[in-house]
Amino acid sequence: WQRMIYLRDRLAAYDVYVARYYYMRGAYVAAARRAKTVIDRYQSAPASRSALALMVLSYRRLGLKTPAAQAQKVYEANFKGSITAAAALRHSHWWHFW
Repeated sequence: WQRMIYLRDRLAAYDVYVARYYYMRGAYVAAARRAKTVIDRYQSAPASRSALALMVLSYRRLGLKTPAAQAQKVYEANFKGSITAAAALRHSHWWHFW
């Protein structure tokens, strides 16, 4: 069972890594969609926090105020602290285990 949880967390981390790549390249729609995929598929994975932050930042860059505000409310309800670009875009390789 623990192996399945580990694999789920790795898949979620990889998807966040790809979403970060898209964001850094300016593909904000792709970044938001990949982040939403992480949130939909891997709700309880630790990477969901970064995915939600990336989703908020991507929506802001696209000028979508309503979805950005809704995602911000979800973030604030689930996690303490505010979303910063530095925290959301912190470069970590998906293959690092700790």
